[in-house]
Amino acid sequence: MKRSGIRMVFIFTMVFTVLVSFANPVYAEEDWQAIEMPSYSEEQATPMAFVSDPEGHLIVVYTIHDSSGTILPYPMATRFDGEGWSEMGEGYLAEWSGGQFLIRVNEGTGQIFVGFITINGVIHIFKFQEGEWEELSSPGRLTRIDPQFVYYDFQVMKDGSLVVAYVDLVEESSITAKAYRDGSWTNLGESGFTMDPASGISLAVDEANQMIYAGVVIERSEIEVWRYAEDSGWEQTDSSGIKSEYPYWVKLAMGNGNRPIIIFMDADQEWKTCGYYYGKGIWYPMEPNPFSPPMIRNFSMVMDAEGWPVVFFNDSENENRLSAMHYKGTAWGYYGRRGFTSGNVTNVIAVMDSSGMAYAFTVDPDREGQFVRLAYGQIAEPSVSPSEEPEETMIEAEPQEMEPVEGDETERSLVIPLALGGAAVAILIFLLLRRKDNKEE
Repeated sequence: MKRSGIRMVFIFTMVFTVLVSFANPVYAEEDWQAIEMPSYSEEQATPMAFVSDPEGHLIVVYTIHDSSGTILPYPMATRFDGEGWSEMGEGYLAEWSGGQFLIRVNEGTGQIFVGFITINGVIHIFKFQEGEWEELSSPGRLTRIDPQFVYYDFQVMKDGSLVVAYVDLVEESSITAKAYRDGSWTNLGESGFTMDPASGISLAVDEANQMIYAGVVIERSEIEVWRYAEDSGWEQTDSSGIKSEYPYWVKLAMGNGNRPIIIFMDADQEWKTCGYYYGKGIWYPMEPNPFSPPMIRNFSMVMDAEGWPVVFFNDSENENRLSAMHYKGTAWGYYGRRGFTSGNVTNVIAVMDSSGMAYAFTVDPDREGQFVRLAYGQIAEPSVSPSEEPEETMIEAEPQEMEPVEGDETERSLVIPLALGGAAVAILIFLLLRRKDNKEE
C-alpha cells in the first residue's frame, strides 16, 4: 500500500507539472508590446506630424508651447535614430504657424519633404537637403481649411519629383494636380479636373504602371477615385461600388497586385471604417464592410508584404486604446489583442519593417508629449532601431476572431490548464482514498 501510494503521488506530480507548464504566460511575449523612447524636447512640445523613414527612424515635426510667448510656435523637426534624437536644421523649419502638416520620404534616397498650410490657405512645401530646410515654390492655394478633412496631399515619386493635389481656390473648390520637376510646378491634366467641389483628397502613386490615383471626397457626401496617365489625362474609375453618405479621412494606397486600396470612415454608418480595393474596373468591398468599431476618430494604415492593409485605430469599444486589424485577402481580422496601449490614443503612424511586420509609433499615453514604439512579438532591447531588429524576434500575428476580447489574455491562458490540474488532483485523491478503504475492508 505504501509503495503504491508513493507511485500514485509520483504520477500525480508528473501530470500536474506537465499541465502547469502549458500555463506559462507565453502569450504576453507574442503580443503587442511597447518600447519607451527618450524625450524629443526639453520644453513642453506638441507633435504636428510624424513618420518613419526607410531605415525605421522616427521623424517628428513639432512646436513648442511657451505660455510666456518667448518661444514662437513655429515648426521644428527632429529625428530619432534608434538611440537618440538629433535636430534637423538649425532652429525653425519655417517662420510661419500652420496646420495639416504632412511628412513625405523618398523611399529610394531617403530625402525628406514637409508640407503644411498657413491660415490664408497657401500650401508650403520644404525639402531637407544638406542639413538645411529649403522651401519650394508654392503649388497653390486652398479654398478653405477644415481640421476634419484633408484639403491637400502630396507624394514623392521614385525619380524624386513630387505630385500634389488640392482643393483649388481658383477652380471653385474642384481638385487641381501638379508635378514638381526641374525646379517648377506644372499641371497634371486639366485644372479642376473633378468638376464638382471637393472637401478631401488622398493620392497614391502606381510606379509600376506609371499612373497616379486620387481619392476625392465630393462635397462631403460621396467618394470619387480618379486615375491619371500621361496619354489619357484624368479619368474617373467606376465609383459606383463605393458607398458613403458622409465620408471622413479618406486614405488611398497602392496594394496587392498594384491595385489601389481605399480606406475611409463613414459618419453615416456609426463612424465605422470601410475598405475597398479596385480590380477589373470594379471597386470590391473588403468584408466585413464596414469592419471596425464605431466612432473611430482617426486611423493609420500600412501595407503588408503581400500588399494587404494593416489598420491601426483608437478603439471606441476599448476606452479608445489602440487596436489593429489586418486584411489578408478574404476578410478583416484583429491583429493581436485589442486595446493594447495603456491609455487613450488619438494619433498613430503605421510602419512596415524590412521583414514585412507591421508596427506603430504613437504619442505615449503615460508620458505627455513623448513617443512610444509598439511592435508585435518578442521585443529586443529598447535602444535597437527597428531596422536592426533580428527577424526571429518578430512573430507573425494571425488575424483573431471579430468578437471583442475581454480581460487579460495572459490570465485567460492560465484558466484551462489550472482547471485540468485541479481535476487531476481531485481524481487522484479520490482513487487513493478508495484504495485505502478497499484495503481496510
